[in-house]
Amino acid sequence: MLTIVLAAAMTLTPHQGTMAQGPLSCAVLGNPVADGGPAVDYKGVRYAFCCSMCPAGFQKDPEKQLGVDRGNGKTIGVSLFDPVSDSRITADSAKASTDYQGVRYLFASADEQKTFAATPDKYTKTPDKEALFCPVEKQKLSGYAAAGSYRDYEGVRYYFCCAQCPVDFMKKPADYIKNAAAYVTTPKAIVPAEEKKADADTSFQASTFNCKHCGNQVSINSPDDGNSVCSACHCGKTLNQCKG
Repeated sequence: MLTIVLAAAMTLTPHQGTMAQGPLSCAVLGNPVADGGPAVDYKGVRYAFCCSMCPAGFQKDPEKQLGVDRGNGKTIGVSLFDPVSDSRITADSAKASTDYQGVRYLFASADEQKTFAATPDKYTKTPDKEALFCPVEKQKLSGYAAAGSYRDYEGVRYYFCCAQCPVDFMKKPADYIKNAAAYVTTPKAIVPAEEKKADADTSFQASTFNCKHCGNQVSINSPDDGNSVCSACHCGKTLNQCKG
């Protein structure tokens, strides 16, 4: 029994105070990763990569990749949620963290970190199904980072748009789950929404053209401009539609 307890303790690497943490490693190759590099979210954890080639391999079969990497002693991902409170958390707001089985878990307080350390498997187990759809507000979520919290109910992890929704949900979950039934699915590795936007902004090119409705010259100077209503002739169409 002592050997088992010691082995479990060795897998926990706590960080407190200044939040000094060890480096993250690529979830595919195990190489060190730099801040701001490519990443993929899976089951509420953000996994980092050393180059642009690695995410595709991880997305193809994340469970297989995690089965290989979680045993090598490296930390390859950071949880987007405090596993004790089930609430969204960031490194800036966290007061403590613990590296466990390849994932860095962040906590809102040192007390929550201690609660986690007592029975970590209880807080890291995930259901086989999930729904990135708030069943209370009936709102589709763009990704894990867009969720405010989550709750597990009858084998499904439901993500919510804010902290209040899960409170309402747990009062009558059987009624609310009907709203999210069409969004319940097997977890998939997804590119963070903010990274998709950054890629889109990088590839964007400004343009000036004549509106095909009135012939007046108009410009699109940002990705958001293309979705705004044309002011040249008040045709009611977006600039993208006026460009044709």
